[in-house]
Amino acid sequence: MLIDAKEANLGERFYNPDILDCIASLSADEVATPPSRANEVLDLLPYEVWSNPDLKWLDPGCKTGVFLREAAKRLYLGLEEVITDDFSRAEHILRNMLYGTALTELTAHVSRRSLYASKLANSKHSLIEFSSAEGNIRLIPSKHTFLANSKSTCLECHAPSGYGPSMRDEIGLENHAYSFIHQESQEWFKHMKFDVIIGNPPYQLGDGGGGSASPIYNYFVEQAIDLDPKYISFIIPSRWFNTGKGLGAFRNRMLSEERIRKIVDFPSASEVFPGPDIKGGVCYILWDRDYSGKCELTSIQAGNVVSKQNLKLSDYSVVIRSQIGVEILKKVSIQNEETMEKFVSSQTPFGLLSNYQGSEKQTTKNSVKVYGRGGISWAKEGEITRHPEWVNKWKVLTPKASDGSGTPPLQVLSRPLLSEPGTVCSQTYLVAGVFDSKKEAVSLMDYMSTKFFRFMVSLRKTTQDVNPNSFGYVPNIASEKKWTDIELYKKYELLDNEVEHIESHIKE
Repeated sequence: MLIDAKEANLGERFYNPDILDCIASLSADEVATPPSRANEVLDLLPYEVWSNPDLKWLDPGCKTGVFLREAAKRLYLGLEEVITDDFSRAEHILRNMLYGTALTELTAHVSRRSLYASKLANSKHSLIEFSSAEGNIRLIPSKHTFLANSKSTCLECHAPSGYGPSMRDEIGLENHAYSFIHQESQEWFKHMKFDVIIGNPPYQLGDGGGGSASPIYNYFVEQAIDLDPKYISFIIPSRWFNTGKGLGAFRNRMLSEERIRKIVDFPSASEVFPGPDIKGGVCYILWDRDYSGKCELTSIQAGNVVSKQNLKLSDYSVVIRSQIGVEILKKVSIQNEETMEKFVSSQTPFGLLSNYQGSEKQTTKNSVKVYGRGGISWAKEGEITRHPEWVNKWKVLTPKASDGSGTPPLQVLSRPLLSEPGTVCSQTYLVAGVFDSKKEAVSLMDYMSTKFFRFMVSLRKTTQDVNPNSFGYVPNIASEKKWTDIELYKKYELLDNEVEHIESHIKE
């Protein structure tokens, strides 16, 4: 049933800014989108979608319904000449064009309230009256799939066992088994044949942002692509650009996707979301099924476009955020020098975890000094389970976690530490180099302190964690001499604007 036009005051009912402008975050995993940002994502779509009455739209991760509500407002104006009667047009949009799957029962109610002006779509207060309470915003029950008698992660979305299917029944919490990425729900999505998929999917599942949190947004993106719509426009974290736990296969797929038409990158996520601290920033992406070619990559900092480039994503193994960074990398790479990547250890270089607590004092002459999170402790010789051959060498250590800020000037790496013979480190550090002499180790430390070195690391590092891959663009030239930035700029024939970029981009 269509409600009376005078009661509806349709323009006002479509736009309820108060609550959606104020909701910053529903949980650590689900970041709500301000209306202004949702509109920026919708702006990526071609103009003609707003005047096409035959398209079916889907938000597969509804939190507040903001994407569907803002799309409804645009469609209401864009279809004015196609469906001239105001309420016939509104009914067609809400009943036949806009669909969503909510993440939880709460977000289903909020999303319906945003789109239909009622949490129950079959209520007399709804903009149009559906036959069911959910209308076109569904909460499809799904369960995680875990191996029996195991603490493994879900076989489909890799959620930890704490998100198990009985969680909601036992303690009244949602199980966060999102229907869009679980196979039991796939037939409905395939049957609907959606044309445009939009939204801001949940980012991670795990410990609310700590070291064991696992990304989940990548599964939403891949599932959306697999449904083969005309367009996909999402907000997702930018850490897939070059690092990110569990994102290697996803990054490779995205870099090979010639249908990614646009990326708008925000290295500092606070420019998009005022609340949560999302290391590595966020980006908007536009995927266009019928497009094949270069991607337009725009980087925005402090509200200003700082770089705009058209690039083939597959040209590099990571996404380089700025055109000037690409030009610098070309000049460094042309010299075909060995890089630092293979000389940097993986995490836990000596088998001691970050929480390792050794003796406060040296108990025997064979005790080994340990540099760790809490300072210095002592380990028994038998506790060193990896790389015992490094113990009596000079080593340069670099903290595994360092600056993850996206706002220049960047520190990139924390200060390196000289580890003398007879010492090791816990998982808190990586070993950046192993040497026979102190002079060689100090030379590497000096090199690591240059802005040039840290800039080359920054091309492959977007989050706080470093790993061997972070050093994949850094020339291994520390042993040649004691380098200064001026000498390095000269060696690689950097232009004035390239030098200025590094100088302004990297902290002293």
